[in-house]
Amino acid sequence: MSEPEQPPVLQQPVESGGQPSSRQSADKLTPQPTPTYGAYAPQSQQPQAGQYVAPHPLDPYFPSGQPHGLKPAAKTITMKIWQFVLSLAGAAIAGIIVFILIVGLAASGIEAAKNDATAPATSDPSQSSKTKETPKPKSLTGITAEYSGSTADGTEINNSTEGIDVTATYDDGSTRDGISGFTVKNPGKLQAGQTQEFTVEFKGFEATFSVTADESDDQFKASAQDIPFDDLARNPDANKGKRVHFHGKIVQVIEGDIDTQYRVSVEQGDYGIWDSNKVIFVSYMRTGNDNRLLEDDIVDLWGTTDGTITYESTMGGNITIPSVSARIMQLAQ
Repeated sequence: MSEPEQPPVLQQPVESGGQPSSRQSADKLTPQPTPTYGAYAPQSQQPQAGQYVAPHPLDPYFPSGQPHGLKPAAKTITMKIWQFVLSLAGAAIAGIIVFILIVGLAASGIEAAKNDATAPATSDPSQSSKTKETPKPKSLTGITAEYSGSTADGTEINNSTEGIDVTATYDDGSTRDGISGFTVKNPGKLQAGQTQEFTVEFKGFEATFSVTADESDDQFKASAQDIPFDDLARNPDANKGKRVHFHGKIVQVIEGDIDTQYRVSVEQGDYGIWDSNKVIFVSYMRTGNDNRLLEDDIVDLWGTTDGTITYESTMGGNITIPSVSARIMQLAQ
């Protein structure tokens, strides 16, 4: 009996060293024929370590030419410098934001705890209702009035006159200055040398104030006295503040920024010569309508005595003479 025919076995080309050629492609392998009935089918053999197995065309895990049984090579990820720096910056910013949020939440919690600790207890309903009550409005209880405006002759006193200061007093003891909306019930004009009383009304309350008007020049002249020089020089304190009148000759003029000062001889000796030893010191504030007064002018002056004044002479000695503040000073008629 002849032996049964063996199925042909595909022989794979090998390279030197006994390893299969990596250039052998799967589509060039000839499949084994199907065994006949009753014959043993070839058993699949597990490949030995290092043995080449042809990859399946659809197997993604075994690329062509890679030995069976080895894991695929790991991929190496590389980053550029700008990508690395950008990632570090992003991580830092995210960390800062998280830190700020944590600190803010912690601070809010501490503040809430403080508020809870300091909040007064309002368990008593009556006490709670008292704290919510609206303060009662203040009630006016009276007013006062003062005047600090012009006192010149002919000044009009009415609702719009500057210098009227009304102060309101309230039932809680508080006051408020500069009240407006008041009414002067008896408006009028100031009269020279007279003291007048005016009444203001505000919300049903009244107050009064008094104003003494300045004297006219004629009134002032009429009230002045002719006091002899010797009496004025001997008793400066007793005569201080008195209204006086002098007729004399200017022997010196000292003009200043605010007022002008004069030395005036006020007594004549024999033959009409003005006595240089009978001299008073005069301070006078000129107005825009006044003419300048010069040395050797003969003048009349009306003013108020100020006692005495001491100054240094050209020879270095001290000289004390009576002093007068003049209100009116003019050339003699």
